[in-house]
Amino acid sequence: MDTYVVSDLHITQEDAPCLFADGTRLLLLLARLAAGRVPARLIFNGDTLDFLEGEGAPRLGPVQAAQTMRQIAGGAVGSALLRQVGVLLARGSEVTLRLGNHDLELALPAVQTVIRDALRQPSSVAARLQIV
Repeated sequence: MDTYVVSDLHITQEDAPCLFADGTRLLLLLARLAAGRVPARLIFNGDTLDFLEGEGAPRLGPVQAAQTMRQIAGGAVGSALLRQVGVLLARGSEVTLRLGNHDLELALPAVQTVIRDALRQPSSVAARLQIV
């Protein structure tokens, strides 16, 4: 199984400043991995999402973090990214989402629920997303 590591994308809410500016290339990479004959291992190595960008103070509480995650997952890049991760998982690939200092909120169950829902896969597939 080939392993791919992607780091520090800092994907934010649609209207917030974002360090990551090439969602098209990322989605092409994920589509290529999903179309492969052999499942892949994909590791998002921290700061994939960015809960510290955007307007106002950081949203660290569970309710606020889940709301921010819904906004990220509703944006063009966030939505497409999570759907493609769902396709990878459905085709047998392993996907790990590691926490970074800008997305520590990924450890919160409420945020993980939003992410797993955004994968648009059955719960048995969505549960295979590793968040560590």
